[in-house]
Amino acid sequence: MEIEKNFFLLCENAILDDQKRLTLVNLFEVLNTNSVPVMHPQFYLVANLFIKKSYKNKTLKVSFSIISPSGKEVLTNPPVISKPVFKGKNEGFIVRLNRLLFSEFGKHSVKLLINRHEFASMPLTVRKVLKKNVN
Repeated sequence: MEIEKNFFLLCENAILDDQKRLTLVNLFEVLNTNSVPVMHPQFYLVANLFIKKSYKNKTLKVSFSIISPSGKEVLTNPPVISKPVFKGKNEGFIVRLNRLLFSEFGKHSVKLLINRHEFASMPLTVRKVLKKNVN
């Protein structure tokens, strides 16, 4: 493979400082809620890839997808990042998703696509939690 995944994560905040140092805040893979639909106010998809020198394309087109347990796309307007490739280097991608609506409980599949082909995936579970009675 001409591209290797260093990491692909979900977090509540991702900060890239002026020295290209990445800070990730509150990594997660489960959203707890009492009911659906539920709107998550904001989270980030963060990926870091190593581009081998054998990679033939001059640009890299990265996009993301979130598929519900019933097979429906959660992202109404999936972000696409297109950038020139620097072979033999790591390339980072950070996407902020705001006000994302989840309509189903269960395991969702978060996908990283390269040139429209699935490259990596991870689970994101929307889990039902019961309200505690406070007496």
